[in-house]
Amino acid sequence: MQRRDLFNFLKSEKEEVPLIRPPYLGGNLDNCLDCDAPCVGACEESIIEYNNGSVILNLSTNGCTYCEACFEACDKDVLNDLTLKIKAVAKLSTKSCIAWNSIVCNSCADTCDVRAIKFFGMFKPTVEPDLCTGCAMCIHVCPSSAITMNLIQ
Repeated sequence: MQRRDLFNFLKSEKEEVPLIRPPYLGGNLDNCLDCDAPCVGACEESIIEYNNGSVILNLSTNGCTYCEACFEACDKDVLNDLTLKIKAVAKLSTKSCIAWNSIVCNSCADTCDVRAIKFFGMFKPTVEPDLCTGCAMCIHVCPSSAITMNLIQ
């Protein structure tokens, strides 16, 4: 049994996973239609997928390090702006989070390079959306699957 399976009883219904696009997306996604998707093979974290003529991120097993490999590999001018981050932020479910249920855990905060996850006391983590880069590194380390991603405009 994996660590995260131990506390899945705290999680209610599965939420629909939004389509999250790669970072640096400043170009037209229509250019992906006739592309051989070099960004998929270039991704060091193996999170970029080519799906129905477009690129999406699968953040279920890993997060984005913003290494710029996909940007460098994109020859269709889709991933063309290094200033653009992933247009999503982490959302923490207080019902599913084991820290919110009085069990010592700080896995998400330990993996957050920008310190967007703050603890109020020992047991009450929250995500600061203004600090979150959308990298999703916190998702796969959460033992209770309490973190999801929300799209931002």
